[in-house]
Amino acid sequence: SISESDTIPEDEDYEEEFAVDEESADVVEDDQPTKKNSKVITGVISAALLVCIACVVLVFALKDKNKEEDVVIRDKTEEQIEAEKIMDRYKEIEVVEDNDKNIDYSKYIELGQYKDIDVYYTDITVTDDDVEARIHAQLQQFTRRVEVKDRDVLQKDDIADIDYTGYLDGEEFEGGSGERYKLKLGSGQFIPGFEDQLIGKKVGDEVDVNVTFPAEYQAAELAGKAVTFKVKIHTIYTEVEPDLTDEWISKNTGLDTVAEFRADIERRLRNQVSEQNRSNIKNLVMEEILKNSKVKAFPKSLIDEYVSSIEE
Repeated sequence: SISESDTIPEDEDYEEEFAVDEESADVVEDDQPTKKNSKVITGVISAALLVCIACVVLVFALKDKNKEEDVVIRDKTEEQIEAEKIMDRYKEIEVVEDNDKNIDYSKYIELGQYKDIDVYYTDITVTDDDVEARIHAQLQQFTRRVEVKDRDVLQKDDIADIDYTGYLDGEEFEGGSGERYKLKLGSGQFIPGFEDQLIGKKVGDEVDVNVTFPAEYQAAELAGKAVTFKVKIHTIYTEVEPDLTDEWISKNTGLDTVAEFRADIERRLRNQVSEQNRSNIKNLVMEEILKNSKVKAFPKSLIDEYVSSIEE
């Protein structure tokens, strides 16, 4: 099932239009599961046979390629786990040599029910919070760095202007120093513990920061090692978003008012969500078609074609 909490996809370039007409952009804002008959999904029935064999052959090709290369998957993703289930389902199916340029799929798959398939899903909807989050993301692209003059104590999310030098066993190590580096505290740019030890320190302070490099750190000579950084704090900066005004909108977006900008953001989000809902329904129907069908054999030429495309 599709949950309302599914992530709304990121917007494309602001000036780029979505290929969705206004009428088709409506989103059903209903938290109740909706029943959708497969007859409304354009192209699903006509492509059913090809979808079935393409899906299983792709997974079979991946299995064959991984076997040849002795691939070891240590941290499996959900997609990889699902692929393994599909591979297990079809691992005993015969691979058949075929010489025909135009494959007759009916020789290889027994198509099950593909009409009147019902799937259940929940519409992803657009909320006011989604609109505000997207507006905030747009404004963040125009932030400017401003020196903080009304305080001298570093806080989380401040940008610290620092010099730093790293020492291992009392000796300065290569690549461990920098001057007038702008470090946002809490960003995770530096190794764990470094940024936290600067919070609460003042402009002008010289601080010893004691940290340990992660065991998996890319530089083997530093991996897992305890080091000390001597840090000099010069200045505090903060990031400031522009005020959302009609004047700013007209200068930066091609629109005239804040109201137009907000409406345009909402329209784009609704277009994206509408497309994603349709895609989710189509995928669910295809999954049901695949479950209802029986693969009798795999054409070797199609496996070879998929393997070649993967290798490329």
